[in-house]
Amino acid sequence: MSAPRRRIRTAAHGSAMAAATLGIAVAVALAGCGVSDPQARPSSAAVDPSGEPGPAPAPDTAPPPEPEPAAQFDPDATADENLAYFDDVNSRFLAADPSPGGRPIVDNLVAAGFDREAMELTRDTTPIGRPADSVQFSVRVGDACLVGQASDSGYVGIVGPVLSGSRCLIGELRPIDW
Repeated sequence: MSAPRRRIRTAAHGSAMAAATLGIAVAVALAGCGVSDPQARPSSAAVDPSGEPGPAPAPDTAPPPEPEPAAQFDPDATADENLAYFDDVNSRFLAADPSPGGRPIVDNLVAAGFDREAMELTRDTTPIGRPADSVQFSVRVGDACLVGQASDSGYVGIVGPVLSGSRCLIGELRPIDW
């Protein structure tokens, strides 16, 4: 019984196939360029009264409206049900400054309807006074926690379990006393 024969493609064969494919794609793309509908007329905005084409209308330069938040915080819902809103609130806020520090993050969450009393926050600085690489923050919702992390690398949010002592975060926490 002989082994099946393998087809070996050379670099030249691959280049020829790529060139042929590219040529066909260009030909197809250009095929419609010269075709026009004799019944079609330019829009009135592009033609002046003399019948000569005028300047093209200016593109709309207004920024698109900011989309509405995904939902609203529902204190009667589960952490899983509130995660999309938590992520939306934090992502929008952190888009302008990925490392604003803990207090502005907490204040933003309170403004979005989350309970300050249910929040935890890690420190903004290291024990030697340097800015922390990231800040973790949480909101306890029922028997689970919405946990977020902000850093120069971006934002991430998850639903985590409530830990012993009804805490959401591990380690030394910053008091939320403002």
